[in-house]
Amino acid sequence: MKLNVMVQATLVAFCLGLAGLPLLLAQIPPAAQHRAPLSKKPTIVPEAQLRLQHQKYWTEQRKDFKALTNDSWAYEEWTGDDAPYAAVRAQVERVFLRGTQPQAIAAKYETAAKAEPNNSLAQFGWAYAVRQAVRSDASLKSPDSLRYAAELALAEAPAPHTYNYDRLRYLIWIQGGGGAPSHFLKAMAYRLLARDPHDFPVLLGLAAIYTQNRDKEAQRKGYALIQQMTRNYPNKPEVYDMLGCWYYTQYMFYRDPRNYRLAMSTYQKALGLYPASSARREGLPQVMAFLTTRFHQISAGGP
Repeated sequence: MKLNVMVQATLVAFCLGLAGLPLLLAQIPPAAQHRAPLSKKPTIVPEAQLRLQHQKYWTEQRKDFKALTNDSWAYEEWTGDDAPYAAVRAQVERVFLRGTQPQAIAAKYETAAKAEPNNSLAQFGWAYAVRQAVRSDASLKSPDSLRYAAELALAEAPAPHTYNYDRLRYLIWIQGGGGAPSHFLKAMAYRLLARDPHDFPVLLGLAAIYTQNRDKEAQRKGYALIQQMTRNYPNKPEVYDMLGCWYYTQYMFYRDPRNYRLAMSTYQKALGLYPASSARREGLPQVMAFLTTRFHQISAGGP
């Protein structure tokens, strides 16, 4: 009963918020609502609340949703000229190797992208810089919002039907959502690997797709792929991070305490390999803390 009341109260508050009415009104007895106001000072409606009242806002939301949920790109052939995209990819990678401020690099490419929203190559350069910045800079402001904006820019620009463009869409999608919502990209992963069998980020994404899957055969494939990667890339922290993710997922699926302990020790190994400036080096302890909290809750008989 209390839950229903809370849900109803939340819905009431939400509807009042959309109408621009003060939330306190829902808590005042009806008779009191008609009394003379104590003050004639007009109600100030927050800017964010006003935005929700405009049709333009919801039109834009529907447009964004349509662009991001259109997965036809994952099944189309690469018929466009990939050379310019390969050149921009190499350029961005060279700039980041020089050690320049990642945020400044991303901002520079963003300026060019905003100036030409329908220029697919400009959006590609910005999105590639964003991906690199999010991965390498722990001090980056609002990395999730930045990555989302870049993903949306790639989705809304005219599709060039090239290998590098779709590779970046694949990587950014997984960077944002992990393997669980990315199962539709499995065929894309194999297409990308047919072009470059040693493409480490693509392999890592495929391992995530297999790992975060309820199907036990997929889980076994994920584990085998990660084990192969530990042999081929023994010094890459991302491999042990992904192995920790595999144990993490196994624990959450099946509640075996051994998988919790294996996840924590493997994550610890990844932490020791990540550079000090890495964004994941800062974020991984939060993942470990959450898993530890869940372990104690589950061990105590919680859901």
